[in-house]
Amino acid sequence: MRQFENLLLIAVIWCGAKSAPAQAWTQTSAPTTNYWNTVACSADGSKIVATFNYTPNGQGGYANIEGIYTSTNSGNSWIKSSSTSNGWSSIASSADGSKWVAIGEDLLDSGHLVYTSTNSAIAWTLTSTPSNLITVASSANGTNLAAIGGDGFSTNFIYVSTNSGVSWAQTRAPATNWSAIASSADGTKLVAVVNAANVGAGIGGPVFTSTNSGTTWAQAVAVTGASGWSEVASSADGTKLAAVDYNHIFVSTNSGVNWAQTMAPFASWGSIASSADGSKLIASTFFNAPYLIYTSTNSGASWTSNNIPNQQHYVVACSADGNAMVASSRSNIYTARITPLPRLALSLSAGKVMTSWIVPSTNFVMQQSVDLKSWANMTNQPVLNFTNLQNEVVLPPPSSNVFYRLKTP
Repeated sequence: MRQFENLLLIAVIWCGAKSAPAQAWTQTSAPTTNYWNTVACSADGSKIVATFNYTPNGQGGYANIEGIYTSTNSGNSWIKSSSTSNGWSSIASSADGSKWVAIGEDLLDSGHLVYTSTNSAIAWTLTSTPSNLITVASSANGTNLAAIGGDGFSTNFIYVSTNSGVSWAQTRAPATNWSAIASSADGTKLVAVVNAANVGAGIGGPVFTSTNSGTTWAQAVAVTGASGWSEVASSADGTKLAAVDYNHIFVSTNSGVNWAQTMAPFASWGSIASSADGSKLIASTFFNAPYLIYTSTNSGASWTSNNIPNQQHYVVACSADGNAMVASSRSNIYTARITPLPRLALSLSAGKVMTSWIVPSTNFVMQQSVDLKSWANMTNQPVLNFTNLQNEVVLPPPSSNVFYRLKTP
């Protein structure tokens, strides 16, 4: 490779509109008669799935009617899926949005079980997982799953599946009151947080991490100032983590070994999501008014409040590039989009040219040019790398100078 590396110019051109924090949220056409409680999306943000547990009964209360709605066009339209469960509490997606996993209570009310879908959340199948699970996480390819048991206050365990939920195994994680779990893109790195109920009032529960898909677990250094974890999110490589508790937002840049409190305002944080590279975060308040959403574009160093209606119980999700965001409240589902500006990376290895970019929330085509004047679309189709959520195109070494760029169709 070195022989033509010194002779030829192979470069990437970074072009596009400047990205800025989103301030405009759009209410989708999802039914407003549902009590939405969970939401997730595919890596490009086009496929969204949301669950609800109640609908108004016309008498000032709520009827126990549950369901799952899906959208394949970024929330523009919705279809109710054929779910057969009650009491939905968690949902997660593969990167391409074809495989979904959700936790819901079965029709006999005998416990919260795991349901999976392999057709973009249209139909669901009950797995053989143990009961009384509350939260589930998925690898990018939808094969490796991890779920925590309990209700956030009682003792239970962590379970993993290596076959998309067909079978499950209890890990060696300690029995405690788990409250949230997140996974790296390849499913090898897991992070789970413990609620504060059994460790003393006003003291945050411990954080545990695994680097081998849950085979072994290590407890992180105590997180000073934490008090009752609500949710945790992970970058694609599992290096950058973010977690919210009842008052603050914390981040880790070393796979959960150490944590630092961010400058996010004091609030009742309940939900958080991360971009693939961990640079963009979106977090929402949940427990007490005012109900707000904040975003960060620098891994939590600073935060910006996003203008969204003050509605109860926001839960958030975002695309791999962090530019497509979705938020569900008690009665509405909102989306917000920022014009993406993907970075096209280039590397030389084993006689090949590798170009790659994080899965964007808007379609891009790769182009090449030899003179920066005339550009032609590449016929090579990108392949999604499920370990880092990068679109990759492998090219033979060029015979002359060449430039590459990404452009919207």
